[in-house]
Amino acid sequence: MENSFEEIKSNIKRIKETLDNTAIKFNRNPKDIRLMAVTKMNSAERVNVALNSGIDLIGENKVNINLGNIHFG
Repeated sequence: MENSFEEIKSNIKRIKETLDNTAIKFNRNPKDIRLMAVTKMNSAERVNVALNSGIDLIGENKVNINLGNIHFG
């Protein structure tokens, strides 16, 4: 079952909060740690949800989508 767009947003938020809290716990600056999402053949629409939820690094091993439909920055 595919995650809904709201689930994607919620998961990204939860993961970022965990990364920030862990960084602080180990005396690291949370801004020095970046999260990379791996899309694994997802639609441009789902990639855009991730980008709009704060993801700025995307990995894809099989680019099968029209990059013209993805809105970077």
